[in-house]
Amino acid sequence: MTRFTFTWLGHSTFLFRTPGGKRILVDPWVATNPACPESVKQIVKTESCQNHHQVVGASGRMQVAADDGSEIEIGPGDAYNIPPGHDAWVVGDEPFIGYEFKSAAEYAKPS
Repeated sequence: MTRFTFTWLGHSTFLFRTPGGKRILVDPWVATNPACPESVKQIVKTESCQNHHQVVGASGRMQVAADDGSEIEIGPGDAYNIPPGHDAWVVGDEPFIGYEFKSAAEYAKPS
């Protein structure tokens, strides 16, 4: 029987494989991530995260840069809506923790 597996791809990117053969890529940072395998980049086929995030920050700070050039910094207590087409990174030494209400479960799912 095939097991559920997950692989850390660097930054905050994880590739999950279900026993049924589904692949789920979560919170991808693929374009400039040296730890992300080329095979995953071929699945995603994008230069920025194309997932829609709706999150409330709990601790730490995160900078988000949209493809249109706009940027925002998010911290504890901030509720935010990030549309597809962005990159993000942690600001400072404290990890960013947020609670996401819109799922990325279908992102990079093979057609």
